[in-house]
Amino acid sequence: MISICENPAVLNPVKNLPRSQREALKAIASYKRQNRITSGCWLIGSQRFEDKTIRNLMAAELVRESRAGLQLTVGGQLARDKLIGGNHGS
Repeated sequence: MISICENPAVLNPVKNLPRSQREALKAIASYKRQNRITSGCWLIGSQRFEDKTIRNLMAAELVRESRAGLQLTVGGQLARDKLIGGNHGS
């Protein structure tokens, strides 16, 4: 487990996360309707994301899976705020 203040994905998500992971992070925060599709994808809102994208967010400790679906961790919330707010870690 890496500390939030040392996690590069939290410190500068624009630089350290690929576009698909940044989009998935924002979608998870915005939509409560999240379903795993049998084809190895997640349907979040109206967007589809590969299972690998979500697993990479989990490995970076930005997202966790619960009974309610996918949820942002505290680090994920901080990264999302930086993405939405335009603060790129400068």
